[in-house]
This record gives sequence, structure tokens and C-alpha cells, in this order.
Amino acid sequence: VERLVVMGGPMGALDDADHPWLPDVRSLLARAVAAGTPVLGVCLGAQLLAAALGARIRRGPAPEIGAGRVGLTAAAARDPVLGVVGGGDLAVFHWHGDTFDLPDGALLLASSDAYAHQAFRVAHAWGLQFHVELRAGDAASVSSHLGPSRGVTPAELAAVEPTGRQIIDAFLDLPSEAPRLDPIMEDQVST
Repeated sequence: VERLVVMGGPMGALDDADHPWLPDVRSLLARAVAAGTPVLGVCLGAQLLAAALGARIRRGPAPEIGAGRVGLTAAAARDPVLGVVGGGDLAVFHWHGDTFDLPDGALLLASSDAYAHQAFRVAHAWGLQFHVELRAGDAASVSSHLGPSRGVTPAELAAVEPTGRQIIDAFLDLPSEAPRLDPIMEDQVST
């Protein structure tokens, strides 16, 4: 596998009783990180990645749904994926109610007022609690799942699209084999 991307879904990262395939996804993520495969987890994927790396997952203070912004950290400016968009705030789309602690050794890359942990990186694995893969043309489809009081407009997604493309392209441009983790980190993510 050259890269692994795990996207979102309506379930929680630890809803194993209702979704018995979730432990297999967490195991796959842990193995991919240990093997040096570049990993991108988006929304639920970020929560599963954090859990796979030993972090605690929990309900957030309130659902964060709709167009919004995250503040990039100083570490994000130097990051090979998020650094392509510079610093400051980033237009994103939120659709989550859970959050996570940062895994051991993780670099915090983004936060919002409601959720302190919006993006992180451990070695060659990125977790993005928010969505950047949406395009302006996705507004009607996304809104149909959100309900009438929480829709999103094409203009709001148009603000996400250009930097989202930069971030996704930067991830796809990474070397397919990242350097091996140090032995201490490998022990932390083995299954």
C-alpha cells in the first residue's frame, strides 16, 4: 500500500458494538503507521487514527457542524502537508461531535475555539478532524444530510476548495515510503 486514507462516517470511532469492523480499521491504521505508510485520517478517520495510536476518544462539548475555520499552529507552517497553505486560519467544513486526546508524540497542527485538537501529525500520519476534500458543487449533497437548519452553501464550500486541493495534493505528493519510525514509536503503535 502506497498510502492510506480513512474518511468520515456517521458512527463514533469506538462504536464497535454497532459497527464491528471498526477494530479492524484501527488495527490497519496502527500497522500502516508502524510500516511507514503515509496515512491521512479525515473526521472519523482522524479519531480512528488517534485511537489506533493510543489516544482517548470522547464526546466533544457540542457538535461542530457547518462551515468554519481552524487556526493553524506554528508547527503547521513547517509541516509537509498543512504547510503548503501558509499560516493563520483555514476555511474548513466541520461535521463531528467527538474529539480525541493527542497521541503520544503528536504535533498539534490546528485548533478551533470549540475543539482544541483539530489536526495533528505523528511521523508520516495526519489526522484532520475537519473536512477539506469538499468542493463548491458538493453543497446540495452535503446539505441534504445536514437538514434544513444546518445546510452549507456553494460559496462556503468554495472557500474550502482551493486550500483543500493544496492539502490533498501535498499528501499525495509525499514519498510512498516514509522513513521508518524509531523503535520506541513502533512499539507504541504495534497491534
